[in-house]
Amino acid sequence: MTTALLSSTAAAATFSMNPITKTFEIGCERSALIEIDATGETSNAGEVEISYDPTKIEILDSNPSISGVQIKEGNAYQAYLYNDVNTTTGTIKLAASSFTGSLSSKKTFGEIEFKGKPGAGSTA
Repeated sequence: MTTALLSSTAAAATFSMNPITKTFEIGCERSALIEIDATGETSNAGEVEISYDPTKIEILDSNPSISGVQIKEGNAYQAYLYNDVNTTTGTIKLAASSFTGSLSSKKTFGEIEFKGKPGAGSTA
């Protein structure tokens, strides 16, 4: 019996926040982009889960006509399949895909709009 092992590396798109840090004051509205970079690779789907402190910031709902809180969807993929902000646990989940074509550059995956809550003080 012969066994062959193949060694390869898997490359994937990377996520980043822009700006990386943001100082906010109580009641001031700010935003941060979630960027996905597939430069040199191809990607037809992506998902991200972000944790935040719900005692310090409030995520602003980008689509009040839909039940719950959502963030702004970006332009990286054709369809955004899941967009949910859990304001109790401080979790943001966003998933998207393209059925035709692939992402091979840097694009905006989503945008989080938020404001500082009373009593949180200034923080980064």
